[in-house]
Amino acid sequence: MANFSSIKEMLEKMLLPIANEVIEKLEYEGETLELTTTLLADGGEELIFSHEKLDIPFDSIQVIVDPLFFRQNAKKIIENYDRAYHGIAKNPRWESIGISVKKGISVNVNQLSFISLYSSFEGNNKSKQIKLKDIIKNVTFPDIKNRILVTLSFEEAEKDKKKQIEDAKKTLSSLFKDPIIKTFEIDKRGGGYYGFIALF
Repeated sequence: MANFSSIKEMLEKMLLPIANEVIEKLEYEGETLELTTTLLADGGEELIFSHEKLDIPFDSIQVIVDPLFFRQNAKKIIENYDRAYHGIAKNPRWESIGISVKKGISVNVNQLSFISLYSSFEGNNKSKQIKLKDIIKNVTFPDIKNRILVTLSFEEAEKDKKKQIEDAKKTLSSLFKDPIIKTFEIDKRGGGYYGFIALF
């Protein structure tokens, strides 16, 4: 398992080489959903990375997220990229993936997708909590080569984070033949996240 000090370091050192190697140009147009998330990690670090490093225009980045979380985490984006908020918010879907899973609504994503599960979307009843594996089952990936999925688990207990990531990896492996999966851990000072990047 690779270890990083922050989400930004993971994106630049782990995701960027994979993306550069397999994606000549990300396909995007108008309403196309490029990024999927239930939380903007570290103030939208994944969005800024995708814009700066992968040349995705902000207005081609659509976010599936609870509006409260979008408003709370958009400050960094607005401060550094004054036009970015309006581009990202142009065609938003103000509903979390967790809610979509509960309703049985399939979520369409594109070649590059980010899925983060934050515990507050799970509710107090452990038996009814949404898991990353459930979200992966509910997502419709495009029928193309070189899809990239980046996941994060925000469970509080380290044991629960690791289990959620392992279960999600098994689910992805059962749905797609021989995915390449690389797991990572973010230092506690950088958020304490566990996750994986999958190429399939």
